[in-house]
Amino acid sequence: MHTFADLPGWELVSIGLEDLDAGRASIEAARVLSASRELRRLGLEVTPTQGEGPDLYALVAAQVGDAVAHSRYNALRRRLVSFLRAASRASIR
Repeated sequence: MHTFADLPGWELVSIGLEDLDAGRASIEAARVLSASRELRRLGLEVTPTQGEGPDLYALVAAQVGDAVAHSRYNALRRRLVSFLRAASRASIR
């Protein structure tokens, strides 16, 4: 039996879940919110928020600047997709 901690990208998802629980508007929290439906299907509790939550791209651009925001945003999304694919293939439940 696998655990989520064994999967690539879990370290970022877990931080996002913790940030959501604490009410922090972080890049990790925004990334988790962007995949909340898929994460809930995997059995993870994603804290609901009012509205859509912070915009992931805007948070990334504020942190790294406009010049590299697009590549950083895409890297973060790829890492999330990697986790989602690995989790859907693993026998986790």
